[in-house]
Amino acid sequence: MEVASFVFGAIPIALYALDNYQRCLKPAKNFWKYDIILEQIKMNIYLQQEQLNATMVGLGLHNPTTEQLRDHLRLVFTEEKCEKFINILERMGKLLEDMMKNLDIDTQGKPKWSDDTPERAEWEWKRVKQSFGDKKRKELIEELQYWNSGLKAIVEKVEIPLPDEDTNSLVRKIQARLGARQRDKIREELGFVYQALHKTGWTCRCSEHRAVIRLSWHNEKTSAGGNFGFDFAALRAPPPWHQISINLEDREVDRLMPPTPATSRSPSPSNRESKKRFPMFHIRLGRKKKQDSIDEAHAADTAQALHPPLSNPPLPQQISCMCAFINGARENKAGVIQIERSGSTGNHLVVKLLRESPTDTNSEARLLGSLLLNPGPRRQPGVFLLSRKQRLEIAAAVTWAALYLFGTPWFGSDWNGKDDVQVFLQTQGQQHHRAAVQVTHIGISYVFRPEASRDTTTPARDGFTFQTRQIRNRGLFTLGILLVELCLGKTFEQIHQEAQEDDLSSLPGRAGEISSTPAPPSVYDIATELIDTIFANEGDLYGNAVQRCLRCEFPGRDVTKDFSFQTFRKDFLDGVVAPIQATFESCL
Repeated sequence: MEVASFVFGAIPIALYALDNYQRCLKPAKNFWKYDIILEQIKMNIYLQQEQLNATMVGLGLHNPTTEQLRDHLRLVFTEEKCEKFINILERMGKLLEDMMKNLDIDTQGKPKWSDDTPERAEWEWKRVKQSFGDKKRKELIEELQYWNSGLKAIVEKVEIPLPDEDTNSLVRKIQARLGARQRDKIREELGFVYQALHKTGWTCRCSEHRAVIRLSWHNEKTSAGGNFGFDFAALRAPPPWHQISINLEDREVDRLMPPTPATSRSPSPSNRESKKRFPMFHIRLGRKKKQDSIDEAHAADTAQALHPPLSNPPLPQQISCMCAFINGARENKAGVIQIERSGSTGNHLVVKLLRESPTDTNSEARLLGSLLLNPGPRRQPGVFLLSRKQRLEIAAAVTWAALYLFGTPWFGSDWNGKDDVQVFLQTQGQQHHRAAVQVTHIGISYVFRPEASRDTTTPARDGFTFQTRQIRNRGLFTLGILLVELCLGKTFEQIHQEAQEDDLSSLPGRAGEISSTPAPPSVYDIATELIDTIFANEGDLYGNAVQRCLRCEFPGRDVTKDFSFQTFRKDFLDGVVAPIQATFESCL
């Protein structure tokens, strides 16, 4: 049984039951003190409910399930304390269950005899009052209060990850959507996908290939993991984008490899031991056909790839070069990438690739920076601007991506914010204005290079270099800059130019300079100076999230403010992802 869910659900039912008692007993006025007794029980139960809710809010939770509560408690307590906390809730649930039995109510909180005559109601009340007398009621309330006070004392000694300013109902619901194990699983699987794609080899002569991870977590209430969308393109103009979906599953390797010729020898022990389980990619390709047949064809392909026949399963092709496989794709073509993960039975990555129709001239892929206001001459026709809702959607998508990709190879040390965010647009006709632009999906890009051209040096990136001791976490600061740009609809280059034109000489940190000409404001100064503007434009939730990213305002020592720590990932979810997501959902 979901203990936490029962405890939070039983209290409102008990209060509703007491209201029903008063309604049923009102026609019969000839028995003593029923109204006073019911009001006393209601007030005591209500107080216990409010105290328990306050305790959960102190933990940053709202009506959690037992699994969500357990995952959260493990971040702040030892396993032993976590189990004791759950045991206390179990005891409180047992007390409430006994009270509901004594009140003789159904699962909806309605007395089972409520439709009978007032005389029957009077008789039933006497029976309930006798079995649930003053002493028993007092003992029940006192024990509930005892356990509630104990839980409150435990929570008060814990460092609360984030202040209470963001604990509105929508933020709490977003924080509770995924447990820690689900989030960790998604991070692990994305790292596994990178390992597989990197291992495959890009033996072509193309200079680079851009992979784009499709971001959809901001549109999902839950995510079981194991399914990811990608777009691949060679860096040439215009790049032909190939849609890929990746699915992870377990499967025995010997079922996928080509069968060996039959021999009269019996298999040796070494041969039997050589059968291992490998994580693999299955890749399915197909061109767009007529609209009325494409869904049926792909559904059949997917069913065959995910659920092959138990006997004589089809043998997918081993991929030796991803570029050759993509560009030489035939319809309904499948491929496999084998990877062995030590200490694990391994997974299959089932990848289905669909090529975009070359005749779809209304589809465009743009870097985010080109869709924001840039410095220079007035914008020319044919250049799109994003609406506020679209910019908030991108902000939500990127913060979810940061939660799962920061600290992995997908987000390297040279992550450059808007220049690594790909926006796919569907334009309606030739009218180039805001109302005519639809964002079909958003992605984070990564460049794969052929083996011959790989080196250990990081290429120089355009834009600002953040070299100041005030910046405590470069990745978070870059994300904060991106959130500022999305809020204002301008690139930071445009913001920086406007700051120089306005001569922001009053910014802090330049006192004592001998020269009469003030030094130009630093990137950090400009960004932090804009925090009040962000609060005014998008509200407290968005503003606090931006401030936390720019100033790295999270609990704990600086050394622990890293995405390799599960506690920090939880703080980032609560303090950045959930507030940004709530701001986006509030404008839907």
